[in-house]
Amino acid sequence: MKTEKSTKEIAKEIKSEIQKIKGVKLSVTCKHNHLIDISVMQAPFAVLVNEDVNHIPINHHYLDENIDLTKEGKTLFNLIDEIVKKYHWDESDPMTDYFFCAFYYHYSVGKWDRRFVNTSSVLRGQQLVTLANTKDPAAGMIRAQEEAYFDNFCRENSI
Repeated sequence: MKTEKSTKEIAKEIKSEIQKIKGVKLSVTCKHNHLIDISVMQAPFAVLVNEDVNHIPINHHYLDENIDLTKEGKTLFNLIDEIVKKYHWDESDPMTDYFFCAFYYHYSVGKWDRRFVNTSSVLRGQQLVTLANTKDPAAGMIRAQEEAYFDNFCRENSI
């Protein structure tokens, strides 16, 4: 599926298709005219196992084996990966040391200067409390709310 479109045009198309994912905010940028960088910035469920991390790159070759992602995070990145692969082609041949593909692409959660935001977090007093940093009995209720958001997310996006 070769195309005459530039990487910037392809990035715009990917961004418009990815923006159809309800409840999730993403950053899609084109860098150096050959790299598409996709960062998940906000979601109504936990994407990372450890939410104290500001930024983490995600290896798109091993999405299902990634130990940093929650079940919901893996589902989200697999959905993003399906969209990106509609536009990506690769005719590389390692046997002859021939490299030829549409573009490079990177995934991440958050950016180096902006962290990922879990919008299912609840505000209690002056402190932001999430499932990752509380021992409160309400944590089970928060997790149930995240699972309900995720179930609704899957229905809305036909997953």
